Amino acid sequence: MQSFTAMARLLSHLGDQLISSSAVALLELIKNSYDAGSKQVEISINQKKKTMVIKDRGKGMSKNDIREKFLVIGTNNRLIEQKSIIEEYKQLELSNNESEIQQKMSSRIPLGEKGLGRFATMKLAEKLLMVSKSKRSSDGALLMVDWNQCRNDSTKTLEEIRVHLFDINGEELKNKGYWDDITPSFTLIKLYDIKDFYDQRIWDGKKFETFYRDHFMKYVNPFRPNKGFQIRLEITSESGEFFRFTPETLDRKLLDQAHYKLSGKIVGKDLKSSYYIKGADGREFEGELNTYLSDLQGINLVGEEDFGPIDFEFYFFNRRGDRLKEIKGYTKVTDIRKLLDQYSGGIMIYRDNFRVLPYAERGDDWLDMDKEDQFRSEGIRFNTIQTVGAIFITTLFNYNLRDQTNREGLIHNSAFNNLYDALRAVLKSFKAKIDQYYPKGHKYNAPLTTDSVNQALSPLQSKLESIKNNIDGITKYTTIEGQDFKNTIQSLHNDYIEFENSYYQVRTAVNELEKRVVEIEGKQRMVLDLAGIGLMAETVAHELRSYVNRMLGYLNDLQKRIPSQKEMISLLISNTKSIDSVISRLDAQAITRRRAKSKVRIVNLIEELVSSKREVWRQEGTREININLKFDAELWLKVNQGMLVQVFDNLLNNSHFWLIQYCKEDEDFLPVIDINIYQSGILEFSDNGRGIPSIDSEAIFEPFFSRKKDGRGLGLYIISDIMSFHNSEISLSEEKNNYGNKYKFILDFSNCRIN
Repeated sequence: MQSFTAMARLLSHLGDQLISSSAVALLELIKNSYDAGSKQVEISINQKKKTMVIKDRGKGMSKNDIREKFLVIGTNNRLIEQKSIIEEYKQLELSNNESEIQQKMSSRIPLGEKGLGRFATMKLAEKLLMVSKSKRSSDGALLMVDWNQCRNDSTKTLEEIRVHLFDINGEELKNKGYWDDITPSFTLIKLYDIKDFYDQRIWDGKKFETFYRDHFMKYVNPFRPNKGFQIRLEITSESGEFFRFTPETLDRKLLDQAHYKLSGKIVGKDLKSSYYIKGADGREFEGELNTYLSDLQGINLVGEEDFGPIDFEFYFFNRRGDRLKEIKGYTKVTDIRKLLDQYSGGIMIYRDNFRVLPYAERGDDWLDMDKEDQFRSEGIRFNTIQTVGAIFITTLFNYNLRDQTNREGLIHNSAFNNLYDALRAVLKSFKAKIDQYYPKGHKYNAPLTTDSVNQALSPLQSKLESIKNNIDGITKYTTIEGQDFKNTIQSLHNDYIEFENSYYQVRTAVNELEKRVVEIEGKQRMVLDLAGIGLMAETVAHELRSYVNRMLGYLNDLQKRIPSQKEMISLLISNTKSIDSVISRLDAQAITRRRAKSKVRIVNLIEELVSSKREVWRQEGTREININLKFDAELWLKVNQGMLVQVFDNLLNNSHFWLIQYCKEDEDFLPVIDINIYQSGILEFSDNGRGIPSIDSEAIFEPFFSRKKDGRGLGLYIISDIMSFHNSEISLSEEKNNYGNKYKFILDFSNCRIN
């Protein structure tokens, strides 16, 4: 009888090639430590020695365990353990013994089921040394494996691979500090010639901190911290520096102040949840959202199609600066953004409190939250960058949601597809609830000012004085009318005193508020300073144009008088005209001209501006940028010409700055700016740079936001203001480039188009 023979290169497919990243590989080893019953796992990396040590104090392994389990591919011992726990749970459900059910649910359920996690070490390093000791044995065991024998080009069979397995005297292990009487079992894995993390030029202290925060701090469920298991990371850099990273919990203070919150459970086709909504106008709403998920109508959630009950917590943040300022307890808005950057990214998945990758990793939009506008409501769009959230599944209840062999998410079976539909239905239900409080197109009055409050209070003071005089006037009759009348008047007087005190408390509060307004107005002085600079620039521009025109006259005269220097003087004339072009644009911004509108042919304006820009950039000696201007017909606008020049001048300057930066990084990069003009009044402006990351797309039109070093961050804010003045709009298209970033501005001039 014939049997299968496995080649050694199979292990390379199961480990090095099947596991997508070092982050996934580390998670597999961490889960192994968890399954071993350890309370923590310690990972140490030495860049100079190119080694990594993973150590836990779980139940450990004897030499026989290593031979029969670790060295056997695809062992099912943990799968058997899982099934045993599931069967026990089912029996307990039948008995209705609540205390035993809770005890079983809180016990550790093995995370591994395929018997392949150990091959994650091949993804991380060339060689493996493992030392382990179980409680049952007085001695330990040592295993050495050279994974180079199993490379993809290996011609050996598995039987030909040399693996070294030895006994180690327990006393020797104890003397070396591997174990003691308190923790009589452990497993230590030492990896040699690691393939990642060793290059200090890439992996410095800051990069490791980011990696720890982005991955390690989310490996174990941060929404419901498990204090019984911790992950520690220690780094010894190539230069000898030492870094230690210890667990931190997700700041509940941040989550509690989310602008929109939804938490609850999906049971079959029913959503049972509670919500909280805080709109831009400051109004707050909360309540129960219990509904039937109509998107699942017609689906029979039985057998393989049943995804099981799902718990979830969703937090949505409006990342506009003014909304983030509503969140208290943080020194700066940038601190809040930093925390959101760390935990946002969409909806994560946790099985038995451990992360299932790659859901909600950067670039993973598994619920298609970024691709459609159907989750936009009341100024908030439920996209990945605004979302911090997770669903929680268990091996006990969600047995149809199984991991893929490559550890890259769940198997896309019927249960997973139904889960996808259910979660999108939850988001749509929440959006519908928000729309009830904030119907589309509804406008809200501007907020009250202290002046309007004082104006409302002013007549109240005279009324109070009148009431007091009337009370004093009838008090003299108390001696005539008797005790009952006297008591009534006294009660009325007491009520008046309380009312008067309340009135003056309101007055005091308004006065304090006025002081805060004064402080805020002081912060606006920078804007006034900029306005002052603008006024000065107006005067200087006018004077400079006079000088430049006289210079052009002198140069033209010299060109005729000195023919031998004609070429040199022509160059001076060209440069002077470029200067005149720039100054003329500044002069066009004069306050006396800013409100006047005229008929402007947009193509001519942009062509002249582009021509001027090209000459200036040529003089600067920067890389030439190809500017493509396309238009399908003549387009005339009723606009302020000077303002419009400022709009396109800013857009061209921004593109030029970033494209030149990319040219410095890539000598073969060919910068291009595309401007498309349509008869409808729509204009598209884009370039082939890296575009605008999603994290910045919400903030680019805010004042003082800039990614440029020493940038003022006013360009796009001013453009937006100019467009509003013309009853027009600038927005960032949802289209994305090859870098996954938004890159195209849409300028809508349809309201000022001249037919």
